[in-house]
Amino acid sequence: MGTTIKNTRSSVLRERCQAALGFHFPEVYAYLKRTRNQEQATGARARARRTHKDDEQHPPWRLKSADQRGVCGMSAALHACADEMQVQKQLQELVGGDRTLLQGCFLVDQLVFQEMMT
Repeated sequence: MGTTIKNTRSSVLRERCQAALGFHFPEVYAYLKRTRNQEQATGARARARRTHKDDEQHPPWRLKSADQRGVCGMSAALHACADEMQVQKQLQELVGGDRTLLQGCFLVDQLVFQEMMT
């Protein structure tokens, strides 16, 4: 897929986001962009710390505490879920709890994801 097609899709999605959120768009966009970039950086650092040998010596399902499991196992999934709940809470605050506007936030999340992939 060419760069211009990706740019066109992003610009069309950006327009949809702006139409859905109105004056809330810049704040929602800035929050999601910052949050998703932090998540991506945190995940990359955590993956870099783990090695295949680590997994062989200490399989995640054998580790007892959340500290031992680190970025793998059930604790990571629960941590990610809690983080996502915090994101949803913050988005609700940004749009004043309006469910219609919250749908626009999901569009912005798609836009940020698209931009991260280019």
